[in-house]
Amino acid sequence: MNSTPHIENSQAVIAGVGQLDVGGNLTQIGVQNIHQHDPSAVWKQKYPNTNPYPKPNFFADSREEELADVHTRLQGGSCLVLVNGTGGIGKTSIAAAYCADHAEEFDHIVWVHCENTIRNALIRSPLFGRLFPPGAFAPGTPEDVILDQILAQLASAPGRNLLVLDNANDGADLIATRAKLESLRGWSVLLTSRADRTGLPERKIGTLSPERARNLFCKYFPPASEQTELLDRLLGAIGWHTLLTECLAKHLADRLEKGKTASLQGLCDGLTATGALTLPRAGSVKVDWHNHPEVSPDALLDALFSLSELDQEAQALLLRLSLLPAEPQSLTKVLYPLFGVAEEAAEAAFDARLDALARSGWLEFFKGEGYRVHPLAGEALRRQLPHGYADCKDLVERLVDLMGSEEVHLDKRLDLCDAARSVAGRIAGADNGRVALLLVYLSDTEFAAGNFADTERLMAEAARMFEVAGDVENHTVALERLGRYFQNIGDFDRALEFFEKNNQLREELYVSDLQDEWLKNGLAISYSKLGDLWQKRGDLDRALEFFEKHTELFEELYASNPRNEWLKNGLAISYERLGDLWQKRGDFDRALEFFEKKLILNKELFEVNPRWEKNKLDLAISYSKLGDLWQKRGDFDRALEFFEKCNQFNEELYASNPRNEGLKNGLAISY
Repeated sequence: MNSTPHIENSQAVIAGVGQLDVGGNLTQIGVQNIHQHDPSAVWKQKYPNTNPYPKPNFFADSREEELADVHTRLQGGSCLVLVNGTGGIGKTSIAAAYCADHAEEFDHIVWVHCENTIRNALIRSPLFGRLFPPGAFAPGTPEDVILDQILAQLASAPGRNLLVLDNANDGADLIATRAKLESLRGWSVLLTSRADRTGLPERKIGTLSPERARNLFCKYFPPASEQTELLDRLLGAIGWHTLLTECLAKHLADRLEKGKTASLQGLCDGLTATGALTLPRAGSVKVDWHNHPEVSPDALLDALFSLSELDQEAQALLLRLSLLPAEPQSLTKVLYPLFGVAEEAAEAAFDARLDALARSGWLEFFKGEGYRVHPLAGEALRRQLPHGYADCKDLVERLVDLMGSEEVHLDKRLDLCDAARSVAGRIAGADNGRVALLLVYLSDTEFAAGNFADTERLMAEAARMFEVAGDVENHTVALERLGRYFQNIGDFDRALEFFEKNNQLREELYVSDLQDEWLKNGLAISYSKLGDLWQKRGDLDRALEFFEKHTELFEELYASNPRNEWLKNGLAISYERLGDLWQKRGDFDRALEFFEKKLILNKELFEVNPRWEKNKLDLAISYSKLGDLWQKRGDFDRALEFFEKCNQFNEELYASNPRNEGLKNGLAISY
């Protein structure tokens, strides 16, 4: 068996989304009609600007032309502009600067970071929770339908608004989504992307001019201003690339701050020695700078970000940060919980480490938002550092503990969903039981919050990974979760497929160790799920077959531990189901047999704990079922006897809690 702990086979993850019946099935999804949701209520208060990036200082005098062109385009006939350019050239900074310069012109500014498709980004962004209450869409609702409703709600916003879709790098997705974005009434749409030849209205972003590149470099490393000719050769060799210019300068500034040798000549010699850079000859630097450079920053970043200069602790921290989404990560909501920072002294030390890495160019800091690893720097880190499960086990385990704990409030778990999704997706060779467990808890969290769009995919991927990892026990639980999901959305054929796979594996496990009570209980639950599903499909013979198998196993479990109240209650529920089923088939004698067995167990539970409302309610239900059965058999005296006992308990329940409408309704039915 795999050493991964068993997933809790409980229904707690969907409590609050619907109501559970006595068999643990979701009987009512909390789905609201989205067309009845008042669109205007969403915008009664101004949607807070969500631009997480302040305007970079050097933009004040370095990107006027590009910013002016973007502004003209968004003011004109087109409501959509694609800011296009190679990675690290400053596309996100241009979008941030535009938002800062023109914030007063828009009633609402919404910034969405796109890791994958635009559709997925909008569905999983904080915007979704603002627009729709939990459970607004039923499980299984197609994501294209959800996207259309998101855009419809955005179109209901008053005034003039701006939607920024950052890092939308999937060219095919841009082309497919264009028409919907252009038809978004009342909104200007600003996209940033590395994708080229999309056909969208675009503003290409070139590298910095030589003068501006020099200014940026000297801002971080002033001594370079005394070596203009060598600086131009260096900057010309990297194509005046924005990110590389800044990183090279910060690298030298960091060495200088630490008391190490830091010279422009030494930097050039080091980069040329590695083969990552070829300096042009003196006097041959092109002053007609490229508009769209062909230089690839990968080799330079790998050479520049030399991990040999970092201690093991800094390397480990950077690796873990590079697995998180490439957008600012909040200290309090994400980074402190993920790295176990709980005390004030620890916060100060952790902040100091992050600040040091930001000063040296490894991280970017955004005041009020947090830290991030630039996408290109993150790629460089993942190229250089091993990042399988064994290499970042502690981060995965921390996420598993946080996402899987019922003691962690749902809101806090939702804050970690993007981090969990990113870590699970970026771990090399992630077919590991613990990573699969993280996906299970991520799926559970999304489902509990009513965000059903990703529930099935995450759980299916977890099931696949459990299977690859050879973790049969958790594989069965993931299959059961998938069966339950499809049953809840009314797709009984798919539900049956997963319940049968789950049942087959559980039977194989049980045969391998007939004395294992955990395996016996799991198989019993599997039979119960199949019985319930066949009953919903109207096949009472198949339902009876599986309920009888379930009851047989539960009787064995109870016989081995008759003082276990949970087992006694479970067996009572099993008898009730068999009684109901035989009654539906018209066999009142068999139904009476099981209802009487249920009554005996309910009486024993009540005698042990008569003050517990559930025990009293279950006993009342037993009397009611027997009364109903005797009435159907024509014995009104016996029926009256049981209905009067049921009524007595219902009156006591209502008297103890007269404001409970369910108890009041139950008493009315009893009368």
